[in-house]
Amino acid sequence: MKFGKVSQTIKANISGVGGSGHKLNDGGNRDAVQNDQPREAIVVGPLQSEGNHAFISVRSPWEWVMDGVCTQNGAGLVAITRVGASGDLPSGKLASIAAVAVASHPRQSSTSRRRQQRGINTAATDANCTLRVEIVSNRSTGHNSNHARPWSLEVFHCTSQAFDGLDDKDELARTLKRCRCEDMNISPPSQLINWDVTKEECRNVVGNSLPHLSKESNGDSSTAIAVLKEPMGSRGTGVFFVRDADEIHSIIEQHRQRAVSESGFLDNLIAQKGRIPSWVLQAEVKPCLLIRDRRKFHIRTYVVCVETNVMLDEPLDGEEEEDLVKLFLYNRHEIRIASEPMPSSPCDAAGSSERSRGAHITETFDRGLLQDEPELVARNLHHKVENFVANAMEALYPDMERRVARSASALDGENEASRGCMVLPHKFAIAGLDLLVTEQERIYLLEANINPAAPPPETVTEEFQSHLIGFFRDTMELVTSGSKTSDRNNFFSTKSILRR
Repeated sequence: MKFGKVSQTIKANISGVGGSGHKLNDGGNRDAVQNDQPREAIVVGPLQSEGNHAFISVRSPWEWVMDGVCTQNGAGLVAITRVGASGDLPSGKLASIAAVAVASHPRQSSTSRRRQQRGINTAATDANCTLRVEIVSNRSTGHNSNHARPWSLEVFHCTSQAFDGLDDKDELARTLKRCRCEDMNISPPSQLINWDVTKEECRNVVGNSLPHLSKESNGDSSTAIAVLKEPMGSRGTGVFFVRDADEIHSIIEQHRQRAVSESGFLDNLIAQKGRIPSWVLQAEVKPCLLIRDRRKFHIRTYVVCVETNVMLDEPLDGEEEEDLVKLFLYNRHEIRIASEPMPSSPCDAAGSSERSRGAHITETFDRGLLQDEPELVARNLHHKVENFVANAMEALYPDMERRVARSASALDGENEASRGCMVLPHKFAIAGLDLLVTEQERIYLLEANINPAAPPPETVTEEFQSHLIGFFRDTMELVTSGSKTSDRNNFFSTKSILRR
C-alpha cells in the first residue's frame, strides 16, 4: 500500500528545528509564537541525562507498576520524570505552542479545512488513557543550533490509533467482518443487536437458533445457550448466558431504560464514542479446556504496536518499503482462573442459562503465568497461542494500517494549520487480548482491551507483580530501541513468529 509522504515542516520538527523555531531544551522560557518570529525553547523538565530521558504521566491502576519500573529504571533510560498531567508532558508543551500559533494565524488552507471537517484531531487528549510515556533523546540532529543541547522529542503516547478498531466488543466484531475474517474462526460467531431493539426486531435478528461454533470446531449446532455481552463491560461484568430472543430482549430493555433515565448518559456516550455501542450476542466456546480440578480459565496476552513513521522518509535504493506499524507479542502470557470448578452435572452443560458465574466467569479467583502451569506447558500451548495471535494480527493488519495512515495524514494538516509547531509522534499502543481454549486446543479471541488495567497489587502474588513491572520495563525498552527492532527481550515481532 502506498501513502503520500508528510511535509518538510514535520520532518524538521522531528529534530526539534521546525518552522516555529521552538524546540526542547534544559532551560529557557516558553513564549507565544507571534509574527512568525522564533522564541525561546520550551521547558519540559530536568534534562541532565546524557541519553534518553523518559517523562511519564500515569494514573491508577498502573501507578504501582510504573513505580516499580522507575525504581528499577531499566530500558537504558538514564532519567525518568513523573509529571502530574498529560499536559505537562513534552508534547503538551508543544501543543500549547501550536494552539497559540493557530489562534495567531486563523487562516487555514483548504486541505486543513477538509481534514477538520472529517473530525480528525490527533492532538486531542484521550481521557481514558491511564498511561502516557514520552521520550526525549539527547542525540545530534545534524542541524546548527544556538542552544547548548540538541534534544529531540521522540513521542510514545500510548495512543496510537492502530488498535481503535478492536476496542469495544461491537467494534471488534465489525473489524473482523470488514477484514473478512469470518472463515478464519478467529473469534466465536457473533451477532450485533441495537441498544434500543424492540422485541419483534430482536426475534428477527436472532432467528430460530443462537450463534454457535461450527462443526469443524467441535461445536454443537443445537446449543441452547449463547453469551450476551454488554459492549463496554469489563472484568466479567455485563456478561449474560441466554437461551432465546425474549430473554435477550428483556436484558437489553432493562439496560435501555436505565440509560434513558440517566440525564446526559446517551449524549456523553455519543460524544465519547461517536455512536451508541451495540450489544454482542456470541457463541459459547465449549467444551473449554479445564485446569486445576476442572476450573475454567482464559489467557491474557499483550500485543504492542509501534508506529514506524515511514511516511517521513523515502526508502533507500534497493530497500523494501517498511510497514507503517510493527507488531510485537509479549511471550509471557497470563492466565486468569475461575473461582469455582465447572459442575459435572449434565443439566448445566445441556442448556440452563442459570449458570454459576463463579464457574463460568474467569477473572477474579487467581492470576498466574501460562509457563508456570504444568498442564498447559505439557500441551505446548505457549507456542500455539503465539501462532494464533500472530495470524490474527496479520489478518487485522490492513485495518490498523489504514487508521495509522489516516492519523499521520491528519497531523500533517494540523501542522500546516499551526504554522509548523506540531510534531509527528512515534506512537505506541498496548492491547490486552483475551483468549479462550477448547478441549481440542482450538483458540478463540474473545475481546481486546486497548486500555488494559492492572490489578491492585495486594490481590496478586509477588511473582505476578514482578511480571507486570517487567512487562512495562520491557515495553519501554522496546519503544525506545527504534523501529528497526525485530525481537527484543521478551518481545517477538509477529512477522518473526509467522516465519517459524
